[in-house]
Amino acid sequence: MEEYHQSEIADQAYAKRLVLRFGILNLKIPISYAFTLLFFCGSFFNFSCEREYLGNVTGMDLVTGSYLHRNDKKESEYYCPSNTWAQIAFVCAIVGLVVGITKLKFKKIIVTLVGIIGVVSLYYLNIDIPIRALKLSSFYDINSEEANIVTGTQSSYYMCMFSMICSALFSFFSSKTSKMGGQPDRIST
Repeated sequence: MEEYHQSEIADQAYAKRLVLRFGILNLKIPISYAFTLLFFCGSFFNFSCEREYLGNVTGMDLVTGSYLHRNDKKESEYYCPSNTWAQIAFVCAIVGLVVGITKLKFKKIIVTLVGIIGVVSLYYLNIDIPIRALKLSSFYDINSEEANIVTGTQSSYYMCMFSMICSALFSFFSSKTSKMGGQPDRIST
């Protein structure tokens, strides 16, 4: 009877360690992807010329496409088409959230790859937007030889990137620790 009781206590202690080790990491993965989707609602980039604010775009504007308005003319609009890099990152966040919640066989590999692809696409988005901002000079009647449009990266972009990196790291380390884990050590008396 004493032997059975000690074995029961050892099993309970091992189960608590597993919940603390794997359960929290598995919960962090979908939560961090949900934060990534939330940060897409914030301002990613703003545009200015010689310290004059021209406008900004949110992550969702980059995913769906949006209109920029001139301050001096209400009827004048410039359509900013959707950006492929933003769309890839957004889809990666959705896939990471959905796969992170479900119980698939290769869940951790999929979530890690989706996180890496999302980080790379956000990186290329940061390179692509200043190039596309040059097209705004004709819309705002700016002589591109005299003044340049400056693109400022906002905190929502950085938080989105940080959240995507955390998602990839959580899933990577979760898969590494689950491969290392084995059968529980039994206490024998």
